[in-house]
Amino acid sequence: MRCHIRPEDWTDGDLLLGAEESHHLLRVLRIQPGQPVDVFDGAGRSGTAQFVAAQGDRALLRLIEHTPKNLSSGPKIVLLQALPREQKMDWIIQKAVELGIHAIQPVLARNCVVQIKEDRAADKKARWEKIALNAAKQSGAPLLPEIFPARSLEQALATGSSCDLMLLGALTGQTRPLRDVLRKPREKPLASVAVLIGPEGDFTPAELDLAIRAGALPVSFGATVLRTETAALYALSVLRYELGAAI
Repeated sequence: MRCHIRPEDWTDGDLLLGAEESHHLLRVLRIQPGQPVDVFDGAGRSGTAQFVAAQGDRALLRLIEHTPKNLSSGPKIVLLQALPREQKMDWIIQKAVELGIHAIQPVLARNCVVQIKEDRAADKKARWEKIALNAAKQSGAPLLPEIFPARSLEQALATGSSCDLMLLGALTGQTRPLRDVLRKPREKPLASVAVLIGPEGDFTPAELDLAIRAGALPVSFGATVLRTETAALYALSVLRYELGAAI
């Protein structure tokens, strides 16, 4: 079993699990004193602990072995993902976590099939965070990405513009192969890369122009037209391979 400890709650001694993780250990798994539990904080720290006792409705663990951080020196990767249908977004988040991404920014574009109402934005974000946590626990990924609330394309581009390189998966116009862009000689290694993936109906010409004016570099993912979830997985996989990104 693998449990998440918030980074601010991590110590080299006793660890008190949060309410949801405690409920799973105490009520679902009915853990017994002395049983081992793998723990991680989502920021690179992990180790093995033992269950000590229940403190009210919380589970108390004791760290017995600490695994040093073993993260690659590759760049921070940020996915700017135009919202697809709900199940596809869930799948994208799961795979992004498995690939060790650092942040996910859902984007509200004109052709998005799904549009999130303001009063549901917090609930959606909480749901995505839970999906990411479960994916990290199941895959053994050391990183939990930061997941931002869904934002407009203009707001998302502000996030992407803060990275050393912002890529735009484009179907038309003047594009360069993704591999060629990533293999271009640079004076210093990239510290952060953002990749912008369009919705199922692609970005409108006005949105593409907005992204390019914000500094996004149009790139091609090959000769075929990829579904939005395939494009996201392809881009993240290539980034990890070419740049040694993430885990």
